Amino acid sequence: MKKLICLIAFLTVSTICFAQDADLKHYYDPIQGFDGWAMSEYIDSVKKEDVIGLENIFLEFMDKEISDQTGLTSIPKLTKKNTWLLKQALNEWDYEPGEVYLVLCADSQYAKNGIAIFAVIKGKNDYLWRAYSISENDLDKFLQ
Repeated sequence: MKKLICLIAFLTVSTICFAQDADLKHYYDPIQGFDGWAMSEYIDSVKKEDVIGLENIFLEFMDKEISDQTGLTSIPKLTKKNTWLLKQALNEWDYEPGEVYLVLCADSQYAKNGIAIFAVIKGKNDYLWRAYSISENDLDKFLQ
């Protein structure tokens, strides 16, 4: 359990310090009528023996830690648009099993509300996630 607590702390710090491409990108699909902004940030690659097969337990632990630290509760289901934005943002990366990403989705580049999604990659187009509805003020909670 101590490993997971250290990992959560590392994930938060590495997101802040090592952001590669922290700008929201615009995605548009005229056929489906989807239009939105998203960014994805690689957090870390966790050891396969620590996470593979235990992705749900890892996300449940992370969900509890985020809830305890920020007061945010996870969203049980994403809209089709947010699911599409999540996929678009993750496809910016050459992801592999065991990697963890943070994806932010919003309706506009300057939106004050959005969705924060933590995704653990299980395989090609296969990942588990936990999402949180966040506002501009909630971002400070994530960064503390």
